[in-house]
Amino acid sequence: MKESNGKDNRVIQFGGGNFLRAFCDWMFQRVNLHAEKKISVTLIKPTPGGDYSNLKDQKGKFHVVVEGLVNGHAKSIIERIDVIDEIIHPYVDFNAFLNSAEDENVTMIVSNTTESGIVYSDEPYSPDHPSQEFPGKLCQWLYHRFQKLGNTTESIVIMPTELIEQNGDTLKKCVVSYMRHWNLEESFHQWLDKKCLFVNTLVDRIVPGYSDQAFHKVKTKKGISDKAVVVCEPYHSLVIASEKNVSKFLPFGEADLNVELVSDLSEYRQKKVRILNGAHTSMVPVGLLNGISTVIEIMNTDWSFNFVKECLLEEVVPTLDGDEEEARKYVEITLERFGNPYLQHKLSDIALNSIAKIRFRLLPSLLSFYNRNGQLPSRIVFSIANWLCIYLFDGFGTFNPKDTSEVLTFFERQKEILDSNTDTLETVVENVLRESEFWGTDLSKMEGLKGRLLEHIEEIQSPEFHIEKYVSELV
Repeated sequence: MKESNGKDNRVIQFGGGNFLRAFCDWMFQRVNLHAEKKISVTLIKPTPGGDYSNLKDQKGKFHVVVEGLVNGHAKSIIERIDVIDEIIHPYVDFNAFLNSAEDENVTMIVSNTTESGIVYSDEPYSPDHPSQEFPGKLCQWLYHRFQKLGNTTESIVIMPTELIEQNGDTLKKCVVSYMRHWNLEESFHQWLDKKCLFVNTLVDRIVPGYSDQAFHKVKTKKGISDKAVVVCEPYHSLVIASEKNVSKFLPFGEADLNVELVSDLSEYRQKKVRILNGAHTSMVPVGLLNGISTVIEIMNTDWSFNFVKECLLEEVVPTLDGDEEEARKYVEITLERFGNPYLQHKLSDIALNSIAKIRFRLLPSLLSFYNRNGQLPSRIVFSIANWLCIYLFDGFGTFNPKDTSEVLTFFERQKEILDSNTDTLETVVENVLRESEFWGTDLSKMEGLKGRLLEHIEEIQSPEFHIEKYVSELV
């Protein structure tokens, strides 16, 4: 599919989901409108399933519909994105994947494989097929580049956008772990340190993704049937932290984009992930189990709006570092963004890989609140109980969770235990809490947590359960 388009810099992009296309690819398009050097993208499918058929059919071209309120005024803009000129599926054509590493014009690698994507797996090396995990595939790609180009190539920036702490550092550690496990030569490690600049990032943009309304809007106004159209809000932010000056690799400043280079991401990340992303993860199961399907419905329903707002102001903000008043202002901004009437952000879309999202978005607030106050944050715990109802009971028939095979296999085993004996819910909840691979710690040791979860689950299952009254009494 690769075409000669005269562009100067190539980006390798692991992932072609809604977020990367409405965030990074949208940014690259903006750069191409202003900068002297142009950017083109080689899109890599990071998982076996699917093949980006809609994008392939459209030769990598799609539209971003930017909708929302800017300074109190409604904004709706359709922008055509044409930076993707090559799509590679490593599980179908592994040679093409490796060959893309030989392109001397590659200046950047970006990724978004969700919070569960940057992990190391103890798997054997193969020169003939892709590694199971994204960091393994990245190691294979970099190793091939090292073998073919060595020290003749320029440095590249590796910019993950996954919402985990120190995402660049963590990704590099995973790549090094693969390098050592596969007994790759030490000179490759030296090249990695010298030529590959892994940066930590924090990204912010609400991207609901595809909608029928957006499809019809593009069809009406542009005369194009775009099955890969993606919807997003006007707001966007990219904060990059690196020990080295990477500005020469990142021409975003030439395109009037909200990109900031900083020395430390910690306060930026903590505030954004715990408030905005934490709010998403806390609201989703409560909404799904009670007939609500979108974020805007959450915001327009009194009991659910109050649940989210009180969760943020009473259980998240007090646990944050930095200025509390600034955090409260960010809560208000976040709630306004959630209330964007143009975005139909489906809770089911946010629910992908939620066990990892609970770990990185909710648990830090829960643990900090518990350590500071000697008690559990009631709304966060209630949200986790709702998540367990989804994973253990398929949301009582309302929603089937979508997660990694490891997570789904674990919960299938727990459901088998429940099916064999109806009195084993306590055992199953303890099994879940004890699964430190999910949480990074053994949560079964936290006093009172198992009991509160059991109480909530039993109440949620009760025929007399009334959500509006129940959440209003959470303290």
